[in-house]
Amino acid sequence: MPPSPAWALWKKPENLTGKQELKPTLIQETNKPLYRAYLLKEQLRAVFAPGGPERVYLLDAWLRWACRSRLAPFVKPARTTRARRPDIANALACALTNARVEAMHTKIRLLIRRAYGFRSVAALRAMILLCLAGYTRPLPGRT
Repeated sequence: MPPSPAWALWKKPENLTGKQELKPTLIQETNKPLYRAYLLKEQLRAVFAPGGPERVYLLDAWLRWACRSRLAPFVKPARTTRARRPDIANALACALTNARVEAMHTKIRLLIRRAYGFRSVAALRAMILLCLAGYTRPLPGRT
């Protein structure tokens, strides 16, 4: 069975193959709500792409469009996002990200998994400090 034309909508437009570049046009003609959802997805991807404060204007445009789209999978997140819009706009304008915090959290989760069987939280805390905080303990007999 050949892949569905919708398969091309999951990929970034710049990663489409020659045959897949024609699929959004086919979907535009046959399934307008699906094509609208594709365009909304691409605009939201542009909002969170690297850039400057101009992304706040893209966010505002996306919120207006998503609320008017009458597509339930976009209307509800748009309303939720609109409630937190000032915080999101500040993060976009200042290029803030929580990537470092999430990376640290992932490393701590790995250490928790490695520490399974430790009898105290103090041992886990010491392992976190040794592995992630740059603490070093001098080894016996070494100078």
